[in-house]
Amino acid sequence: MTTEATWLEAEYTSLVARLRAIGELRMVGAAGGEPVLLRQSAGASVPVLVLPGGDVIEPGRLRSDPAARFDLVVAAPDRRLFAATVSAGGSERARLVVFDRDGRLIRDVGDVSWHSPVGWRPDGSGVLYFPADAADPFRRVLSCVALDGGPVPLRDLGRAAQVTMSVGRNPLVVALGVARQAAATDRVVAVSLDDECSQVLAEHVLPTGGVRVTAKAMTGGLGITLVHHPDRPCSAYLVDLRAAAGVTDGRPLFQGSDETRLTDACFVPGVDGGSFAFVQRGVGGDELYGVPAAGGPAWPVAGVGRGTLIAPVATGRPDELLVAYEDFGTPTRVYRQHLRSGASEPAARLDERGVPDVRHRLLRVPAGDGEWIPVHELTPAGDATDPDGPVLVSMYGGFGVAETPRCAATNLAWIARGHRCVLVCPRGGSERGPGWHEAGRGRRKGRGLTDLVEAIGHLQDTGRLCAATTVAFGASHGGTLLASAVLSAPDRFRAAAIVAAPLDLLRLDTHVMGRLWRHEFGDSADPDDAAALRAVSPLSLVRPGGRYPDLLLLASSSDERVPVAQSRDFADAVRAAHPDNRVTLRDPQTAHVPRTADTQLRMTVEVLAFLEAATGRK
Repeated sequence: MTTEATWLEAEYTSLVARLRAIGELRMVGAAGGEPVLLRQSAGASVPVLVLPGGDVIEPGRLRSDPAARFDLVVAAPDRRLFAATVSAGGSERARLVVFDRDGRLIRDVGDVSWHSPVGWRPDGSGVLYFPADAADPFRRVLSCVALDGGPVPLRDLGRAAQVTMSVGRNPLVVALGVARQAAATDRVVAVSLDDECSQVLAEHVLPTGGVRVTAKAMTGGLGITLVHHPDRPCSAYLVDLRAAAGVTDGRPLFQGSDETRLTDACFVPGVDGGSFAFVQRGVGGDELYGVPAAGGPAWPVAGVGRGTLIAPVATGRPDELLVAYEDFGTPTRVYRQHLRSGASEPAARLDERGVPDVRHRLLRVPAGDGEWIPVHELTPAGDATDPDGPVLVSMYGGFGVAETPRCAATNLAWIARGHRCVLVCPRGGSERGPGWHEAGRGRRKGRGLTDLVEAIGHLQDTGRLCAATTVAFGASHGGTLLASAVLSAPDRFRAAAIVAAPLDLLRLDTHVMGRLWRHEFGDSADPDDAAALRAVSPLSLVRPGGRYPDLLLLASSSDERVPVAQSRDFADAVRAAHPDNRVTLRDPQTAHVPRTADTQLRMTVEVLAFLEAATGRK
């Protein structure tokens, strides 16, 4: 390692450590009108559960392991008990436990399935979950454990549903019920949840047409289905889950635009029978809307800003809810929001000292086919933009994931060094609605690659970026996209860091997760799908004699989703292509998503120090 690289690692270690000392904050519910929080403070190794009144419950009290951490925490309807999945160390396996407000263990249910959602029966008598299956870690057999009895299987959701279910960020999710939209009409049909759970969220993507439907149970036997169609405006429908036949047609409740998504909803008691609150996500940030439960026009709620709104939950007070908020320069805050007046006030926040001021600009970069590509540019506030200075480009562009304004330590540390960040949102994500995902999925996956290359090329050709100081970082699907872009347009990059990425798309079926990704990538056994995959698969794009930018590959032998062998094969191919190609391959020995703060810090520092050193600028 050079002296400069060593100095940069020390510099970034200090920066990232200071930013991580700010801590983490996640709202998991409300009790007595106050937020229930998962909070990680400076010096703490894992988040703890903070109850109204200040009582703290540490995960290590519920599972005998000092590295134990909460994954999901769900309050019972009466808020006296909690159900939580608790994992240990870097393991993806978790145990389901039930405990009271004093942290006393009421029930150790046992191991739960991979990323199992959790929910409660309306009367608080039982917990719904997916038990672990050693033979099939992705099996989804919905079970209920009664607090005074044993677990009872309720229904097997079937492998077809497994391919398309998404847990999401809401800790109250449980995959119950399937809602469907008829192909030729706007009718929405919801399957009754039979009062099996008081708060549920099930997401189902139909295998054809790209329709994504979310079903959520509400108070009084009512439910909501949120429907996202690739070429129609997003819509919300009110359904009666108490119908004798178990199936009802939905009443239209709210309609957004075809370039937005409805990400969450909750019922808020109040005047005239209460209201429903919706979060509508667009490329410029999230907006909160209210809709009368009895029917009537929706209204935008003047709130806390156009960042990312997470997990709204009613407090029980008239027309009041709690909602978490963050943006590119603001760590998570919890606000008390009045749905009708728009008045808001902080209910919980972190110590934000040390967070650099960030200026955000949304750019609309033209694509070659006449569309425009959303690009977020982040700069140190008050500093003049240096077009020749180091710029960190990042992306994801897959699985319908929207890159929303989030406060990421990677970006903040880079900005604290006086540099700029650019976040490109190519087709394949959902930043411009469900149609944006469909336009970059399956055999159209190459469109996302083209968007990424065209966006960076436009910014360089117009003088906003300099190729000699443009470096890039991509993880998971973002790493796949970045690797393909670096090989397709090597002159646009100085260096790239690729983390935990599938790099041989023609061999996805050789591991268990790859079989679940056919909806996104296609089926390599199909000749037409295989031809499309070959055109974007990084390993297939390596050319003999090709001279490529410096590469850092972080690929873990402990990754449960992506085989490390793909990164080894890719590194060997790039090195063999040209003797001057430089590839660093390292094994961080962590899960696909790093589970400990120390591992996250170490990987972030390694990536940022490598990329800045490659630019030759300070």
